[in-house]
Amino acid sequence: MISSTFHTEYPALLWWDDDPKRRVADKIKNAARAYKRKFKCHPTTCYVNMEVTPPVGIKIGRGDSGATIRVLRKPFIMPCYYQVQREGDHAERT
Repeated sequence: MISSTFHTEYPALLWWDDDPKRRVADKIKNAARAYKRKFKCHPTTCYVNMEVTPPVGIKIGRGDSGATIRVLRKPFIMPCYYQVQREGDHAERT
């Protein structure tokens, strides 16, 4: 796990998971949980590698009130990395 800031006013967390048996959605949820523990709020966006088929509608948080995280493919994200962060208009405290 590597913390950094990347083109945003909010902190980002770069998560690495190369387990081929773990589903992409579970990897993103794990990254989101780590972000929540570290920064005390839910991320709104997860960037993944261009080769990843992004899952849709990943709920993070507890129960039906959990937030949904956007998953976007970007060429600057290396394979097996998941960058979670809060972004602009989507970044109200949750």
